[in-house]
Amino acid sequence: MTLTMPTVIVARAAGYAFRVGDLYRFERDGQHFDGVVREIGAVEERHMEITLEMSTAEYRRILAVANR
Repeated sequence: MTLTMPTVIVARAAGYAFRVGDLYRFERDGQHFDGVVREIGAVEERHMEITLEMSTAEYRRILAVANR
């Protein structure tokens, strides 16, 4: 069995240069969260989705903020 890190998908405006493996920080509800870029996909011409891998502690923290 292979254990994997939790992931989240962040949508943002296109036009930024990211590469798989880059560190990425984002904000939600006044809190900052850190992850590592694992996948980049185009949602549409002006937006892209970034799949981030993060520690279990960071993932639990974002869930707590999202579920307030």
